[in-house]
Amino acid sequence: MGILLFAPYLLEAQHSFGQQQDGNETFMEMPIERFIPYGNNTLNVHDIGIDTSRQILFFTDSDNRALVLYDLRNNITKSVEIGPYPYAVAVNSTTDKAYVMHACNCPAGLDVTVVDYSKGIESARVEDTVVGVSRYAAPIALNPNTGRVYVGSGSGSLTVIDGSNNNEIVGRIGKSINVQGIDVNPKTNEVYVIDNATTLYKIDGATNKVVGNVTIGLPPDEVNATGNILKAIAVNPDTNVVYVINQILYGSRSPNEGVSFSTGYLVAVNGTSNAIISPDITKSSLYLTINSNTNTIYVMSGGGIVEVDGLSNDVVLRGYVPNLEEYISHLVVDESTNKLYLQGQTGIFQVSDNDNKVNAPEFHNYFVMLVPALAITAAVILTRRHSNKGH
Repeated sequence: MGILLFAPYLLEAQHSFGQQQDGNETFMEMPIERFIPYGNNTLNVHDIGIDTSRQILFFTDSDNRALVLYDLRNNITKSVEIGPYPYAVAVNSTTDKAYVMHACNCPAGLDVTVVDYSKGIESARVEDTVVGVSRYAAPIALNPNTGRVYVGSGSGSLTVIDGSNNNEIVGRIGKSINVQGIDVNPKTNEVYVIDNATTLYKIDGATNKVVGNVTIGLPPDEVNATGNILKAIAVNPDTNVVYVINQILYGSRSPNEGVSFSTGYLVAVNGTSNAIISPDITKSSLYLTINSNTNTIYVMSGGGIVEVDGLSNDVVLRGYVPNLEEYISHLVVDESTNKLYLQGQTGIFQVSDNDNKVNAPEFHNYFVMLVPALAITAAVILTRRHSNKGH
């Protein structure tokens, strides 16, 4: 595929109007600093990743069967065709390789595609295809120190690929685990997995054995909830604290009782002892990321971004992003610049909490109503789109 010049929208930071505080929490405006559009023919972007050393963003473009690499320094992009329905991506900045799993009920749905960008994004190319990895593969994560790649599956297993040894499949772990999310602590060589239920598993990366687990139930105050499901996970490698989004379900207990509603809580777990540190740090959506350099956890909540201090596990900032009228489905942080990249419906939004502290009184009112509406609209659109494709 050819090299394209992108014209991202660089937005001027707005003037500071002061900041609003409530106890230890600060409310502030986080203006959009840059907008990176996907392109006219891209409507289905499922995941984003980042190489902080090379300053490259990655996103999976299902419409064009491609992994897209975007050079943040030079504002150029390369689209690498990799096959049908690219879904999730994991980036190894040590080896300059990206691993992409495909989500479809087709032969490619069993494979992981390896893209090499070691010679720059202009020369990025498909290096290998690992076949027969897993059916109904979902999340993917890797350990940059060992080169091992972990691919989850809704059919009940975790597949291990040795990226440092010809991308061979070297293990399948937990045949009864329906993997919902994966993250790796490269310093301890431990893999943390959540199932599509209530269990967090710890796996020894050296032996591929499950060495611990903890059940995460309902927070104490959720007396009216009908259940919970663990939906997202991230680990801080410096503190070995694992953060999980615990989705709480309300309403119907069966399909015949009407519509179910849900919310989420950020949960902190001690990765060494498997003890729950805090079951309800803050309410959140299903997306989180960690800056281990600053020990800060970022979650989407109520249409804004909530920052949590990893030392105290207290909320220290609630950020409001003005003029953001799109549903955000993922976010990543550049640990070297502390900039956040939010995956929207038409492009990626760059924001940060650096010197943008301003008063945002409408945060709790406007966006709490806006984002659920956008989420419902996006779900309807995507459902219709996929039903029209017939897969």
